[in-house]
Amino acid sequence: MALTADALEAISSMVEQASEGRMVQTMGALFTYLEDKQLMWRQRVSPRFVHCHPANRDGYGLNAMDCHSLLRDISACGWNWAQVDAMACEVPGSGPAHDSVLEFNVAQQLGSGGLLPTVEPHTIKLASLSCSHTNMALRLILAEMAHESDSLCLNGRLNLERVRQHDAQLYEASQSGLQWRVICADVMQAVPKLASLVQEALNAGGQLQRREHELQLARRILNTWREASAGRKEPVAFAEIRDRVLRSKPPCAPCLPHMYGFLMRWGGGPSGSAMVETESVIKQFGSSTERSLGPEFWDAIGANLKKGEDGLRFRHALLRLAYLSPEKFIVPADCKRMCSANMLQPVLHVEGIMQEMRALASTAANKDAIMQEVFKFEMAAVAVTLDKRFKGMQRPATVEACAQETIDLIAKEHGVVLTKKWESHRETGVVSTAASSSGQMRHYDASGKPAHPDELLLEYGFKVGDWACRKADKVVAVITGAKPDGSILISINDGLIHGSARVSLKSFAAGEWVKHTPKAQPQELANHWEHACLNHPDFQAAVLRGKVMLELERLSRDHKEVPESLKMVLKPSKAIISNRHFPKGQLVLVPATTRVEVKEESRGHSAANIPLGKRLDGEKLMWSLAPVTSVPKDSKQGLLDSFWFVQVTNDAEAANMAISPDLDGEELAISQGQVNIPLMKNTVSIVPGTALMVLRPKSAKLVELAEILPEAPPKKRKVGKQNDDL
Repeated sequence: MALTADALEAISSMVEQASEGRMVQTMGALFTYLEDKQLMWRQRVSPRFVHCHPANRDGYGLNAMDCHSLLRDISACGWNWAQVDAMACEVPGSGPAHDSVLEFNVAQQLGSGGLLPTVEPHTIKLASLSCSHTNMALRLILAEMAHESDSLCLNGRLNLERVRQHDAQLYEASQSGLQWRVICADVMQAVPKLASLVQEALNAGGQLQRREHELQLARRILNTWREASAGRKEPVAFAEIRDRVLRSKPPCAPCLPHMYGFLMRWGGGPSGSAMVETESVIKQFGSSTERSLGPEFWDAIGANLKKGEDGLRFRHALLRLAYLSPEKFIVPADCKRMCSANMLQPVLHVEGIMQEMRALASTAANKDAIMQEVFKFEMAAVAVTLDKRFKGMQRPATVEACAQETIDLIAKEHGVVLTKKWESHRETGVVSTAASSSGQMRHYDASGKPAHPDELLLEYGFKVGDWACRKADKVVAVITGAKPDGSILISINDGLIHGSARVSLKSFAAGEWVKHTPKAQPQELANHWEHACLNHPDFQAAVLRGKVMLELERLSRDHKEVPESLKMVLKPSKAIISNRHFPKGQLVLVPATTRVEVKEESRGHSAANIPLGKRLDGEKLMWSLAPVTSVPKDSKQGLLDSFWFVQVTNDAEAANMAISPDLDGEELAISQGQVNIPLMKNTVSIVPGTALMVLRPKSAKLVELAEILPEAPPKKRKVGKQNDDL
């Protein structure tokens, strides 16, 4: 049936309702409506004609290892048709919609490392919105892909006859396909949001359920943020993202706030490029759904490095390692260590090498294949930097050695030598065949000795100016030069040995010397007493806060009998009412509080605060007393001070109290070790029952309250109710 204007309006309305809430209920009503209008039908389709929709799992799509894992689970538990709730949409034979599905699935197959079958353009008839992994498991059987289930395989590959013998219903499903609810292509094209809502509502279904995992939640956060921020100038509130992301009740919901913070800072911008790359690496090298890192991990990995550095590459390599290494190999403590002060320089050093490796790989002809080795190097570099290893793990001792190991592997597998920069860090101590064959030709003099011993020394991994340590006796020296006779000049200042010496170039060739990093020499700081705590602005500010509190305590004790003669009203509006007579100037209220605020002069202070003045601590800082109140509840001690409950007025005739002195804009004064604290005093004689009203300075901003008007009483009935029985 054709899509009419009335049907489109009804569908769009229900889609908007589902977007705002009651998703499952509204989507169920929408499916019923589509079937009634013959815009959705049921059809059994061979698995080879069904491919994954680009919106499936919020754009995350298929995980190749999960598909194989699901097939193993089905093999163990048996096929059950009742567990399948498959939904897909019709795909046109050509056009943008067809091309989008084709490109998405081809990219999934290419990134699977050969674990998924190839995609033929003419086979794209439906795009799955649920049961995508189940359908792919059936496609694995049809394509007889390499697999690990002995009960389903012959010679390491899936075999249709073995499948039939093991589970006849599974064999039937692979041949005839699933029963799909198919949405008309016109509907999907007219309402683009429908695809994401359908997969969100139904993706939990499947032969054996594959719950929403952390990386899918991350993809949904990015997609939702992009959708919410499109065309808006104001920032998107987290609450808006949270409500939309958690509609499907994912089991990893506690991670959401921390994942959101990580993605906003380290996801790679609006496109989420860094996170998309991480997803791709994890999907190629391992399963993502069987590992949950937890909220504590996401909180720790999203923390800032010291001095405002990003560490983006290192951070994402650590995230990949956490998913792909043995469980608990990477824990939140490793993320916290990455962000510690003493790890800043090592992390930045590794970041630099990562950038170099990526730049080198980008210039190679087969850069996509080489980048896979670079991704592995980045994870190994993180393990080396954090000194992580598990039982039986063998890895180089330094990041440079990791880089050289990767360079050697790329040269062996792809025939490309990217660089020789780190050859001196090769742990085998042997120059690679690739390096020696493509290096500079050695020159010899008439006597057969090396004509340029310094170049030969460089080939062995050393150069003039390097520190070296002899393995046998641990003698440490600096290489100062190379002589034509093949001897190497060194300078020694090590224990009892001092001065210049010569050693044979052959000793370097034989590996008797290794590179040495000298210990840092003690650094003396002159006039360190000038930086003592006593002279630090923070210490002086803390002392000043203490003096303010001591003065508030003294004044409060001197006038502690005053509050006992006052009545405090909290509702409907706060007020202080006198219970006795106070002569002029005898009612004294102290601005007692537990909070002293210090702000930059340009920011000013709140109108409710009592200014104490300003001080110059490198910059002009405004000091003020801020109100803190707490109503007593049950047995809990309250915090109520009369000063902060006096009503404020800007009418001089109505005011009977005043605050003095006004220190706003004045220098903060300290006299004989005491801070000058403004007090509130009565400017006229106060009689019992008088509400206290204080006149605030003209510069203070007063909040005008709307007038409260009484509501008119309901009109009385003129005629009573009639008796229905009469």
